[in-house]
Amino acid sequence: KFWRDEAIPFEIARTFAELGHLDVVVAPNEVWGVGYMTHATGFTVTAPLGAVFSIFGVSVATARLYMIVWIVAAILTIFFIARSFFGERSAYAATLLISTFASFYANGRTVTGEVPGFMLLLIALWLFYKRKSFVTGGFLLALAAITKPSMYVLVLPALALEFVFEKKEFFSRSARAVIGSLPVFVFWIWLIFPEPFSLGS
Repeated sequence: KFWRDEAIPFEIARTFAELGHLDVVVAPNEVWGVGYMTHATGFTVTAPLGAVFSIFGVSVATARLYMIVWIVAAILTIFFIARSFFGERSAYAATLLISTFASFYANGRTVTGEVPGFMLLLIALWLFYKRKSFVTGGFLLALAAITKPSMYVLVLPALALEFVFEKKEFFSRSARAVIGSLPVFVFWIWLIFPEPFSLGS
């Protein structure tokens, strides 16, 4: 069923398709203007959904199909990343295991950002640990964090703590990850706070 928690991201995407604003409508052609109250799901999910709505029309069915694309992309990502870390046999087992979780589809089909955030997090960790690409990894980690802040923002201090244990590389890795993540966070803050430098905001 279409439920309350996805109604706001759905409405943000609809408003983006119809008025060009990532916000909710409070009166005809008038948006609320306080994005920090509504962005529990980030622009990584809502903006592309708005583009899909502008092409195929606004409907719950369209939103469900859009999220199924994210689910398929996440399952493929799980396979390739598990294979990179643990080998092909383990990758098949991990993908099969996750593909059988009912909650993966229950949350994944709704426009709430858990699965897209998880996929971005996996790619970021792969970039950190397999490619040693800390700038790009930081960029994707920030995207994961803003896709579902209530779930993934705590990954940032956890990763910082992980870097602490790598004493020789701490400052280098942290600095590169921060450089990669800054554009995402600056854009996100600019998007959700109407006056980011005011005391009220």
